[in-house]
Amino acid sequence: MKLFSLLIFLLLILTLKSTAQFEEPISIYGFTQSIYLNKKVAYTIKDNPISGLPPTSGGLESDSFVMQQLNLFFTRPLGDNITFFLNTEFTANYNTKLSSGDMNIQEAWVAYRPRDEFQVKFGLLLPVYNNLNEIQNRFPLFPYIIRPIVYESFLEQLVQPADYLPQRAFLQISGLRNISNKLLAEYAIYVGNLESDYNASRAGTGTGDSDENFSYFRGEELSPKNMFGFRMGIKSRNESFKFGISGTHDYDNRRTVSSFSLARFPIQQIPILGDVSRYRIASDLSFFAGPFAFEAEYIKVLHRNSALMNLLGISLDKDFVYANLTWNINQKSFIYAGYSLIRNEAFEYVMPNSPDYKGLNVSTIGGGWRLNDYIVAKGQFVYGTVGTNQYVTIDTNFFNFGLSVLF
Repeated sequence: MKLFSLLIFLLLILTLKSTAQFEEPISIYGFTQSIYLNKKVAYTIKDNPISGLPPTSGGLESDSFVMQQLNLFFTRPLGDNITFFLNTEFTANYNTKLSSGDMNIQEAWVAYRPRDEFQVKFGLLLPVYNNLNEIQNRFPLFPYIIRPIVYESFLEQLVQPADYLPQRAFLQISGLRNISNKLLAEYAIYVGNLESDYNASRAGTGTGDSDENFSYFRGEELSPKNMFGFRMGIKSRNESFKFGISGTHDYDNRRTVSSFSLARFPIQQIPILGDVSRYRIASDLSFFAGPFAFEAEYIKVLHRNSALMNLLGISLDKDFVYANLTWNINQKSFIYAGYSLIRNEAFEYVMPNSPDYKGLNVSTIGGGWRLNDYIVAKGQFVYGTVGTNQYVTIDTNFFNFGLSVLF
C-alpha cells in the first residue's frame, strides 16, 4: 500500500510538470533535517499495590543516524489571486522496502487571496493555531533539532499531538488588518474533521463496528461532528513581535477502553466515556530584543465532564507550556535554552494518590552555526523526566547533532 501511494505521488509530480510547460511554472522547494541521535533511558518501577510488581530498574542506550524529516513543497499560481499548494512529508528514513518511516500528504489546498485583509483556503491544511502549528516542519527556521514535545513527530508514541493540537482543517478564512504604522491585527477561523481516532480503519466489510460497517473508504470520518477553531493576534510589521490567542472545539474519542492516557503508564485503563466534548485554549508570544529571540506557548485542554466522569472521579484536562530563549551571538552562531512541561490530570485516576506529580518535564540547551543562507548545523542536549510520584521514575537524555537544509 505504501509503494502504491508513492507511485501515485510520483505520477502526480510528473503530471504537474507536464502541465506546467503550458501554464505558469511550478515552484518546488523543501526542508530537510538529518541527525545523529544518542538516546539514554533509565527507569525504576517502584513497589506499589496497584502494579503488583516488585521494584525493577533498567535502561537502554541507542545510537541512530536518521533523516528525521523531509518536506517537499509545490506551489503554482492558478490565475489572478489563486494559488495551489502541496506539502508532502517523509519521516524517519522513509523506505517501504525496509518498513521504515512514514509518508504523509500533510497539505494540499487552494487559496484565494484578493487582498491582504482576506484569504480563503480550501483543502487539506494545517490550521492557524498558536505560533508553531502552521510552520512546525520549517526546520531551518528553528534553533533546535527536537521541537517542543507536542510538535515533535519523533515523540508521538510518548505524547499524542491530537490531544493538544488541531491536526487538520479543510476550510480556513484568515487575513490582516491595519492597527497602526507599526502593528497589524491577524485573524483566522477554520473548520475540519475530528481527530483521526474517528476515522474508519478500513472500508465497510461487515466485520468492523456498527459505524465502520457503513464506511465507504478507509479514513472516512465516522461522525457527523466537526472541529472548529480560531486565532486572533497582533504582530509588528517587521515581524519582531507577535502575540495571539487560539481556541478550538472538538471531541475526544473515548468510545473504547484506553491504556494510552499518560505516555507509557498503562497500569490502569481509562474506561469507555463516549464522545467527550473538548476545548483547547492557547496563547503564544514571540519577540526579538537585540540579539535575543524569545518564543513561548501555552495550551490548556478542557474536557466537559460527563455524568460518568464525575461519578468515577476522572478528569482528562491537560496543560502544556514551553519557552525558548535564543542568543544570536553573531550572524553565524547562536546558542539557546528551553523548557517545556506537560501535565495530564488523568494521572490521578491511573495512578492515584500522587500529590507531588509535576508532569513530564523537558529541559534543553543547544547551539548552532549558519553555514550560509541554506544550511544550519545544530547541536542539542535534551533531558526529560517524570515528576515525583510513588509508581515510576523515568529519566531520558538525548544528544543530537544534525543539519537543517533549505533547498
